[in-house]
Amino acid sequence: MEFKEFRQQLIQLIGVGKDNAVSIGYLIDALPVTFDGEPESFRRGINRELSRLVDIADGSLLVLGGGRGNPKRFYWDNSESKSEMFESHKPRWHSFAHAMAMVFIGEHFTQFLPTHFMDELEEDIDMAWSVLASSNDFRERSDEMRMKLMFQPSGYDLKPVDNQNIDDKRQVYRALNEEKCFAAHYNSIHPNIPQQITVSPQRVCYLNHQVLVLGYIHEAKLTKYLELSRLKQVSIQNNSSDFKKLDMSQLESKHRFKARVHTWVKNYFETVRLGDAQPVTSQREQGDCWIVEADITLPNHFNDPAKPDPFFFANFLGMFADSLEVLEPLCLRQEMIRRSQSFKNLYDDTTSSHSIINQSPHNMANQ
Repeated sequence: MEFKEFRQQLIQLIGVGKDNAVSIGYLIDALPVTFDGEPESFRRGINRELSRLVDIADGSLLVLGGGRGNPKRFYWDNSESKSEMFESHKPRWHSFAHAMAMVFIGEHFTQFLPTHFMDELEEDIDMAWSVLASSNDFRERSDEMRMKLMFQPSGYDLKPVDNQNIDDKRQVYRALNEEKCFAAHYNSIHPNIPQQITVSPQRVCYLNHQVLVLGYIHEAKLTKYLELSRLKQVSIQNNSSDFKKLDMSQLESKHRFKARVHTWVKNYFETVRLGDAQPVTSQREQGDCWIVEADITLPNHFNDPAKPDPFFFANFLGMFADSLEVLEPLCLRQEMIRRSQSFKNLYDDTTSSHSIINQSPHNMANQ
């Protein structure tokens, strides 16, 4: 148990002036907490926390007694000192809602948020866990909310494996923040990407439970998404003049998306906005078939910047299976046709699946 979670309550319970001095027994009885372990262990923990408070208070929290048969009693020298200590130790995440929100960040976004953010939030997240564990009521409510609220943006309960070297991660985020190049070892499946690369990072993205770095690779003279966890032996290049800052508006293009969909897919599109575009429009065609339309933005293809890359948007549309037919744009329709034909061949018992799977990412990359 983290006894520092009781610090503010102890500050409040201790009286001002020698006549209002209180004992450890009084403080333990007054704390609004149920301790399930050994009472003496809890008492020792509170005693240690009071000793820390005496040291921190620097003369304003005084102690009476302490000898055999004369238990310690504590009191504040003046109200001002007590108020200052109370405010300085006020938990930042003291409510159930705040604590749940901080724990949620700690469970789901530690891989994505910059390392210097997480360094600052670490104490807050620890405090949030302490708050949730501070009472039977909070523990029960926390367990209940976890059963009732599930965060599964991919449609399945996926949890990222934290296999990133923390030093490598710090270097990548530092390079991003300071707009400097970094050198790294990267094992790519694409033959035009060397193993040792120099990267000008542009942004970090969280896509389908993966943290990706969009960066300009100097050796290959192209812009590509790189998996953060696969960037190894990262080192900052201190010559900032080598950094290549890209105009993000030149790395993507606008397109009109049009598709024939089933009612359930139409209902889904009515609940979302595709990027910064206007809401999706829909018009019934016949029966449960609808035509949906929206403006979308596609990134430029890393192998041919003059062409759009429908890869990520096609991945997103894949969850609708055969309840959606892409009509426009042509590049997206062609990619969906290519995938559907490959799927058919993949599950055709007369066709070898090895060649299809081996070639799949290279076909998507137009290699």
